[in-house]
Amino acid sequence: MRTNNGAEAWHRRLSSIIQCQHPTLWIFINNIKIEEHFIHCQLVKLNAGQRVEPNKKYLNYSIRLRHLIKYPLRSILQQLDELAHNL
Repeated sequence: MRTNNGAEAWHRRLSSIIQCQHPTLWIFINNIKIEEHFIHCQLVKLNAGQRVEPNKKYLNYSIRLRHLIKYPLRSILQQLDELAHNL
């Protein structure tokens, strides 16, 4: 599931890393350390001038949606159908 809210996206990412609903304190702390290291590495890349590559799945999704908006179909029903297939 895709979300535009950064906090929700981070929470989902953390939940997928932990892979259980009620982790022990030590598992939670260990996974927070892993996440902190990942974010730190991304910040180092950004500060060095490198681009952080977006997820290819969402990149393709965005390209398809932009194409549908830039080149609309003749029928509004066709347009809505195509948009629905890309959600």
